[in-house]
Amino acid sequence: MSPVGRPRQFDEAEVLDRAVEQFWIHGYEATSLNDLIEATGLQKGSIYKAFGDKHNLFMMALERYLDFAVEVTKETLSQGETPSSALAAWLTGIVDRQKSGATRCGCFAVNAAVELAPRDDVVRERLRRHDRRMISLLQQTIVAGQEAGEFRTDSDAKELAEYVMTVVNGLSAAARREAAFGRMQKHVDWVMDTLAG
Repeated sequence: MSPVGRPRQFDEAEVLDRAVEQFWIHGYEATSLNDLIEATGLQKGSIYKAFGDKHNLFMMALERYLDFAVEVTKETLSQGETPSSALAAWLTGIVDRQKSGATRCGCFAVNAAVELAPRDDVVRERLRRHDRRMISLLQQTIVAGQEAGEFRTDSDAKELAEYVMTVVNGLSAAARREAAFGRMQKHVDWVMDTLAG
């Protein structure tokens, strides 16, 4: 007989990564509990016990994805020789990942915003917080670029950061259509030209 309080026999991070993939490819509504069972290798009871209902599992998967996106952004923006080169590397990295993705399914966050945010307050608020974090990171880089004479100073750094984030979200949405790939790098170049003034 199994002892009471036996520790979980699975890696929660790995399970969440598999859930991310399912929700990312198929969306929230089209992902069934059976899909999650097959993807994670867990039984229904284990999923409910560990993660609650499907919505809570989705939120945990989304949280993991968003935290990873923030960490990648922090790392990339901190490694450039200049603010301009750091921002260009970050934007180009986004384009490269969209082009090389085996699923070509765009951005999980943008997909969630389109599918769920209009009617799901929890998803909408979580995505708003993510946008604020990302815009803050971009704003810091743009301010540094303005101080270094690389970026225009006739526009507010936060407004420019919001502009960059809007373009990135648009590129992520367009990535679901392979025909858009050829123009993605041009959009990156236009963003950098706009920031340079």
